[in-house]
Amino acid sequence: MSAIENLRSAANPNTPENTASINYVGASLLRQNKYVLYKDNDIDKEIIFQHLYKKLEDVKNTPDQIYRTGKNLVYYSIFLSDEYLQMLEWSLNSISHNTETMNFDVLFITDEKFKQELLKKPILQKFNCYFHIVDTPIDGIEASFKKLCIYDYDRINEYEQILFLDTDIMCAKSLNEIFSHDLTPEKMRIVSPRPATNRESYILSYTSVFHGLMYLTYKDAKFIDDNTEILPFNAGQFLFLNSRRMQLHFQNVLWLRDVWPGIYFFEQSFMNHYFVFNGLTDRTTLESSVAIIYISNKKTDAVKKKKGLVVTGATNSKFSPTDETTVDYNKQHADTTLLLHFAGHALDGVKKLKHIQSYTTTHQLFIY
Repeated sequence: MSAIENLRSAANPNTPENTASINYVGASLLRQNKYVLYKDNDIDKEIIFQHLYKKLEDVKNTPDQIYRTGKNLVYYSIFLSDEYLQMLEWSLNSISHNTETMNFDVLFITDEKFKQELLKKPILQKFNCYFHIVDTPIDGIEASFKKLCIYDYDRINEYEQILFLDTDIMCAKSLNEIFSHDLTPEKMRIVSPRPATNRESYILSYTSVFHGLMYLTYKDAKFIDDNTEILPFNAGQFLFLNSRRMQLHFQNVLWLRDVWPGIYFFEQSFMNHYFVFNGLTDRTTLESSVAIIYISNKKTDAVKKKKGLVVTGATNSKFSPTDETTVDYNKQHADTTLLLHFAGHALDGVKKLKHIQSYTTTHQLFIY
């Protein structure tokens, strides 16, 4: 088979690699729409993408409007979990500690309950804060899509550059640096996970449940084959220039979510398929500023020799590490890193809190 047909064959939920990934991830982190017009087969998926390509053409033919206001926005989405509320407080603390005069506002996409909880936090007094109130999601997967509702915010066009951050992202330098770039329209500034080291790993990174929809049209596969320097991205952070066309791109991603009949992994599946395969991403702006810190679930040599790990300043906390399988705090960021994104344990806030606290304490990063 040709390289393109190999790619199309690999992008299938029934391949051994994807079957293993789906089983490993488990049903709690995956979703499949129950009531959609289309069936979960190749014929209907081709129809969906033909509609999508038409929508993309409509965007290209829409006169663009770029909102050159000179104002910047950082936004989060926060729901459901007290642990993620704690992470958000740490994230804001780290930004405040490292950024003297902030050149951005902060927006929270949340529900009324968490708005009231956030208003109790003294750290909010150090920011220009706003709220976009939405319905409470039913679970973490639905909550993850709320970040795509940014264009429903009625004041969104007051801002020129817009940065989304997951609550598990901590700041180590002045966040103002993020907004020092001269952005061009329509490109989503993204951060790739661990880079592909060879052709096989490159293909797997595109065809897995984590960074796509496990289906490629011929057009998508050809784009991948022609653009080996372009990689999937982690959707926990992204930066974009506010424009009319970007608004339409976000609407298209949500449309694709609503009609897709196959299995998907959070909003990351749809954002990757839409933005990456249509040449709408740029790694040069944001990637050098962000380190993705992966949570290890393996026992280190130190743990094999000892029964516990003492981390100065963290052991008296209710979030101190007690699980011997989550103890790998080796340095995974550079001294110049601006943002640290603590990946993993997507729906287990307690484990993530333990890891964030232990890692940041070990490497003397301020988050409290």
